[in-house]
Amino acid sequence: MKSLFDMGLQIFRQHLCAHPEVHEHTLAGLLSVIENERKGFTVDRGLLKSLLKMFSLIGIYDTHFQQPFLQETANFYKEESEQNLLEWSIPQYLLYCEVQNGCFL
Repeated sequence: MKSLFDMGLQIFRQHLCAHPEVHEHTLAGLLSVIENERKGFTVDRGLLKSLLKMFSLIGIYDTHFQQPFLQETANFYKEESEQNLLEWSIPQYLLYCEVQNGCFL
């Protein structure tokens, strides 16, 4: 017999598969929370962790989340680096990159 948790995951997966608009809305919301965190806003990390775990448990992390997440990540950092290059001198930008990556000269 399945646990209540497992039955809930199964029902949620069926709902996502049967209703693409729910899937898209859920994915967009999750990516939005991640973007807000990157921009420095306070987000509910527990909720974010739970949603990502749920995506993994129902087997859609790799197939439905990972590629959009990687694309949004690339877009975010591309835009951020372009903006910073416009505003900062090269030495300032390089120092920022070192600090962000935990590498100090």
